[in-house]
Amino acid sequence: MFVHIGKEMIIDSNQFIAVLDYQKAKNSGLGSDELRREVVWIDRGGQLLKSIIVTDNGWYLSTFSCETIKKRTHAGIGRPIF
Repeated sequence: MFVHIGKEMIIDSNQFIAVLDYQKAKNSGLGSDELRREVVWIDRGGQLLKSIIVTDNGWYLSTFSCETIKKRTHAGIGRPIF
């Protein structure tokens, strides 16, 4: 199933490894070196970043909350992936 994560960006949920809260990851130090690597930046239009989506193909930053992404992932399927 494909999930819209913001600004015309759609990802196959089968590629999801983790969905992390951006602020918690940043405060824990996780965001420092890892976010400098191959991160796909979504044009956020001045909105705050709320989540990090880790996939097989890279890391995506989104203005959608973790809960919103989880709800979109679970919509229409019978099994949760988190």
